[in-house]
Amino acid sequence: MGTFGENNGRVDELLRDYLDLHLDASPVIALALVGVGLLFLTQGWKFYRQLITLNAGYLGLLVGSRYAERMTEPHMDLILILGFGAVFAALAWPAIKWAVSLFGGVIGGLAGFALWRYTSIAFDAYDLADLAWVGGLMGVIIMGLLAFVVFQVVVVIVTSFQGGLLLISGILALAFALDGPDRSLFRRLDKDVALIPLLVMIPTALGAIFQENKHLLLQAKKKKAAAKA
Repeated sequence: MGTFGENNGRVDELLRDYLDLHLDASPVIALALVGVGLLFLTQGWKFYRQLITLNAGYLGLLVGSRYAERMTEPHMDLILILGFGAVFAALAWPAIKWAVSLFGGVIGGLAGFALWRYTSIAFDAYDLADLAWVGGLMGVIIMGLLAFVVFQVVVVIVTSFQGGLLLISGILALAFALDGPDRSLFRRLDKDVALIPLLVMIPTALGAIFQENKHLLLQAKKKKAAAKA
């Protein structure tokens, strides 16, 4: 097992890679990320099947792109990438609970890892911070299983997290596009990359509260209409 410093460096490197992705994004892409993020945050509970299926399709595109690098025949790489995307999406649509469980497990793993790590750092327990993978594993198991118990709650968490991530990604891309040539904003965030998970969690929490309230209001209206009938 590596030292805390090594693991801390790996996580920070991943967060810096996340920042780098937004440096050259165009304002159009940034606005699109903001718009899609708001859709996930506010309407995820209503269109979860379509959104989760799109997630699965995108995951298939990523997997296909890894294998496509080995293709030498013309156009076979594109066919392989699109084929993986279509297959993943087609599998997710009828097995939506399993798909939500999968994505819930991924998000639970990330949240568990981050919570364990940053809580340990806050209390100067660096030996425990080195075991953040335990928190990640617990998050995977808990969120993956919860999808089969409280499905709607996991749907809200999954769509809210993805909406928060897309929203912050779009805002960062817009901010970097407007940043001066000295890249002062980027350099400020690059020095304290631990702020990024916090930035993502704020809209995630607000989106989850909003979606759950909307869902509860809809359920109350349905009960009232059924009582009148």
